[in-house]
Amino acid sequence: MSFNYALQDFGLKKPWEQLIEEVDHLNETSAGNECYKVVFLARHGQGFHNIASQKFSKEDWMAKWRFLGTDGEITWGPDPDLTELGVQQAGQNNEFWLDQLSKGAPFPSKFFVSPLRRSASTLVHTWKSIDIPKPVVCEGVRETIGLHLCHKRSTKSTIEQLFPNFDFEPGFTEDDQLERVYSSEKEQLHEQFLRINYFLQKLFESDWDGEKVDKSADSTFVNVTSHAWYHESIYHSSQS
Repeated sequence: MSFNYALQDFGLKKPWEQLIEEVDHLNETSAGNECYKVVFLARHGQGFHNIASQKFSKEDWMAKWRFLGTDGEITWGPDPDLTELGVQQAGQNNEFWLDQLSKGAPFPSKFFVSPLRRSASTLVHTWKSIDIPKPVVCEGVRETIGLHLCHKRSTKSTIEQLFPNFDFEPGFTEDDQLERVYSSEKEQLHEQFLRINYFLQKLFESDWDGEKVDKSADSTFVNVTSHAWYHESIYHSSQS
């Protein structure tokens, strides 16, 4: 619990150059239907729903306020944005990334982001002044869905208006279909696991041409801004 990614090089225990060489070696020596990726996972900064849930007792929040979007003072749903502190936190991430890039960190070649506004805003502020590929908005990297009004995303049209430099995964719908599915019963943990696994499957399959996997640097390093803790992981996949 004492780990601080900002002060400990994102948790890196070896030079970036060595890590990159080791991942490249894994890809060079693996079978044609296997590949390895380094995925940087970023959680959003503080949102208005975060401070709202702390304003009330746990009992009152669960019984009443999570179903609502405002108490007349704070608006936290649907789809709340970052607080001023949340914007500052994302801005600090920008500084941390610039520092790590100067130390040899690999620049992610693909960017994915949750459709929820707090994550999209975090990505924008984290990578401000840095030229990145167009982030792709993906339903699969959302947090647990249902009951809490802050879990409901904006329409596709609203997201396009707020973040005109974003692309959308194929089939992204105008309205929040997942919120409708879980409007009366919260998404279960195993359902969330399957949803996230499906995103990872698509991530790897996008580099599969039916015979072999694209293992170039352009597909190895990936950034995902969503709703979890921030760490660096290596994922492995094989295709059949």
